[in-house]
Amino acid sequence: MGGATDQKSAYTFLRNMFKDVAILPIKNFVLRSLISIWIAKTRYKSFANRAMAIGGSPILRRTEKLAEKIAALSGAKVLIAMRYTEPFATDAITEIKKRNIDRVILLPLYPQYSFTTTKSSLYDFYLHAEKLNLTIKIIKIKEFYKERKYNDLIVNNLMEILRGKNPKEFALIFSAHSLPQKVIDRGDPYQKQCEDHAKILSEIFTERSLNFASIKIAYQSKFGRKKWLEPTLEASLYELAQNGHKKVVLIPISFCIDNLETLQELCIYYQEKAIKMGFDEFLVSPCLNDSENFAKFIVDLCDKE
Repeated sequence: MGGATDQKSAYTFLRNMFKDVAILPIKNFVLRSLISIWIAKTRYKSFANRAMAIGGSPILRRTEKLAEKIAALSGAKVLIAMRYTEPFATDAITEIKKRNIDRVILLPLYPQYSFTTTKSSLYDFYLHAEKLNLTIKIIKIKEFYKERKYNDLIVNNLMEILRGKNPKEFALIFSAHSLPQKVIDRGDPYQKQCEDHAKILSEIFTERSLNFASIKIAYQSKFGRKKWLEPTLEASLYELAQNGHKKVVLIPISFCIDNLETLQELCIYYQEKAIKMGFDEFLVSPCLNDSENFAKFIVDLCDKE
């Protein structure tokens, strides 16, 4: 989706995000645009401060490194299109036309499908492809959360941060980005896919004799007063603390690349809350980021097409 590195990019991100009808479902474009400006103006400074607490969102530079590795492995030209900050879909499409490329594979880096992420990003690309008269073959890769190779990489990351520790002493939480409940009520499959993904990973834990004190899924990043997906991450941590758990490990299940929501929200904000709740140890498994094995997985995934 993109990320903020300073106040300017924070404003751009918020402005474009709330202008997206998938995020702010107001059909009137003018009204939606005016509201997006108001939201961006009132929130961009605090949003930028959160980003600057980790030196700016690393999502673009890590995606760029991932793209370089995919290109080296595949020999293909790999371009990046973010949804709310540069580089945009228009930048990628302009480069595609400039190079006379005759086939494009679109890979949304979202393990699970949602109207607010996958569908929105694909729509944005197709919309600008039509506007810029891009008439080549376009192939899209579907959500990949069921892929065994992908899930093995996630479990490998988890095992690495638990090296030398006893998993039985830890409660494990799959933390997924939350969505308004009304989005799910409209038929968005995201929640079901997140829950399915958690079950798949839990089965791999069993195969590898990784036994935890408890396993659950929770949702982070809620804002506003309306009903969002439950249980929330904060409520889940509180419940664990009340039940006497002292160690917890989180897997950010809905992200492939570390970003503000993993590095600032989970590793700083929720870690501080967990310590205040009485936890002795709070671990967050890193995303796959630009690892060589993740790049190989993506190449194999695209080769299937």
